[in-house]
Amino acid sequence: MLLYPVPRPMVKGIWRPPNHGIIKLNFDASFIKEERVATTAVLARNAIGEIVGAENYLFKDVADAFVTEARACERTLIFASTMCFR
Repeated sequence: MLLYPVPRPMVKGIWRPPNHGIIKLNFDASFIKEERVATTAVLARNAIGEIVGAENYLFKDVADAFVTEARACERTLIFASTMCFR
């Protein structure tokens, strides 16, 4: 199965770095209703914007977009624990 990105309008967002000594975690999720498949991604950055960790996950047999977002949040917490972020 191939997953293709869905074009989205560009949003002018400003990434704000965390305070010194803090790691900022961002996550996102994508859900394909017809195939009941979801992907999630986690990105960790330090105060100067360097990527200090990243992971992505594939979930099968997912009920809906709400479950997808919940699983993305769950995976972010697991990722933070695995990376020993406190």
